[in-house]
Amino acid sequence: MSHLTLAPVETTITPVRTVVSCPLNHGVATLDHLLAELMGDADSAAFDAALDLRWLLAHSDDANAMVSEFFRLRALIEERHYLACFRLRRWLESQLVAWVSETRHSPAVCTELKLAGCVESVRASCIRLALEGAPTTPWTRVRFAFSRTAAIGA
Repeated sequence: MSHLTLAPVETTITPVRTVVSCPLNHGVATLDHLLAELMGDADSAAFDAALDLRWLLAHSDDANAMVSEFFRLRALIEERHYLACFRLRRWLESQLVAWVSETRHSPAVCTELKLAGCVESVRASCIRLALEGAPTTPWTRVRFAFSRTAAIGA
C-alpha cells in the first residue's frame, strides 16, 4: 500500500457580496401575484387599478403616473393586501427618485423618494429634502423619474 501525502495549501477566502434580486420583490411580479389574488374578488376597481399600474410598469417610463397609480391602488387594497403594497412601495422607492426645481430656471436637485402618506405629502417631503428647509415658491416643482436617469437630470 502506498501512502498519499498532501502538502498543506494556504488559501485565503475573501467574502464575495453579490446582489441578488428576489423576483417576489420585483414590481411587475408582485403585481402579477396580486392580480391572481384579485381575480376572484368582486372588487373590480382594485383589479382595474392593479392592471393599470402593471401596464405602466411594463410599458411606460412615466414615473409620475406610476406614483399616482400606486397611491390609487394602495388606497383600494392596502388593508386586505398589506404585504403586496409593502413590496410595491419598497420596490418603487428603490427604482424612483424625485427631481425638485425651485423655479423654472433653477437647476433640479435629485432626492430620494419615500412613498409614505399620499402623493402631496410625498411631494412636500421631497421639496423639504431637496431644498433643505428653504422656503418654497409657487413655482417649486417635483418630478418623479427612474433612478437610472438620475445622472441625466431634469
